[in-house]
Amino acid sequence: MIPPPQPDDQHRAPVGSSVGDGLDGAPGIEASVTAAARAAGCRAASFPSDGANHVVGNPDYSHAHSLPPTSGPHYPIWANWGYYTSEVPYRNLVHNLEHGGIEVYVGSKVPIAAQNGIAAMWARSPAYMVIVPASPDVPANSVVVTSWQRWLVCKPYRAAQLTAVEAFRDAYRGRGREAIAGVNAPANAGTRPKPQYPDPGAEKG
Repeated sequence: MIPPPQPDDQHRAPVGSSVGDGLDGAPGIEASVTAAARAAGCRAASFPSDGANHVVGNPDYSHAHSLPPTSGPHYPIWANWGYYTSEVPYRNLVHNLEHGGIEVYVGSKVPIAAQNGIAAMWARSPAYMVIVPASPDVPANSVVVTSWQRWLVCKPYRAAQLTAVEAFRDAYRGRGREAIAGVNAPANAGTRPKPQYPDPGAEKG
């Protein structure tokens, strides 16, 4: 069961880009993230930008520097912020990254106790967060956390590695290439999946 999300307005406002315009080579990784990843047995990495154009249709991510993608062309409408129980298209999720989003892809074979830990982390502090079931690009026993041009990979994922996920989130949340408010897209802004457990603080209006 997913706990009800808590108020999290203190993390709602952007705090400035950590990637400049997000169109250049691989950015650095904060020492706190590197240390937390190493201690937890995870791996943090950064990637050159694959661009940031808004496109209509289905962008091809097969040649992206990373899968799940951490940059690239994307749909004009981002996904609603929240906790999903079904996959969300990359074309929406890349736009969330542009807005400073942190996305957590959870493999289907990650132990339930570890999945519950991720759900509780989200509920305590849901701002700028999207939790999604992993796509086929993510090994089933793994968790991959993405921000614009960076990721954290924990394989196989264990509950104790949540500290590394939190360190990555704290370093990059709200720090995408576009410093705009972390709100949901308008309800009439196209068809896209809805989270099973939405972040109520992200409601537009």
